[in-house]
Amino acid sequence: MASEDFNRMFESHRKQYALDLVEKLREKSFDELIALVLSRNPMHRELARNIRNSEFRDEVEGAVFSVMLDKFYEQPEAKRNVYLTMAVTMEGRAVSKRPGAFEIPSPDRLKKDMGGFMSKQSPSIQGKTARLLMDIRKQRKIMGMPDPW
Repeated sequence: MASEDFNRMFESHRKQYALDLVEKLREKSFDELIALVLSRNPMHRELARNIRNSEFRDEVEGAVFSVMLDKFYEQPEAKRNVYLTMAVTMEGRAVSKRPGAFEIPSPDRLKKDMGGFMSKQSPSIQGKTARLLMDIRKQRKIMGMPDPW
């Protein structure tokens, strides 16, 4: 998917290939998925570029999001809490380094971007997303960090 050969396939074949690859991600652990996300492998950047420029971007991103949420909530609670702590800590550091870069989006922007994406997701994914946002908010409170929303 990171090559030009992928882009030479018919769109329907590219879409099915991408969705099949996302389903294979279900075989990986959450730790392995995080390692892939954080990888600096140039092939991963090319793969992301190819998906970003595709007509089926939303569907593939939704499928990846679904896998990530499912794998996150398969983790024992203690491990999820470690990941939540790491996420909140990283968010806090990023905000302190570049405060203007993390401005809260306007309600219209949030509705357009997040609302548009979530409206295309299953009720199950919408529920898990709401749970994740509540878990992150709870972790911020535990850590004494302000809620950016």
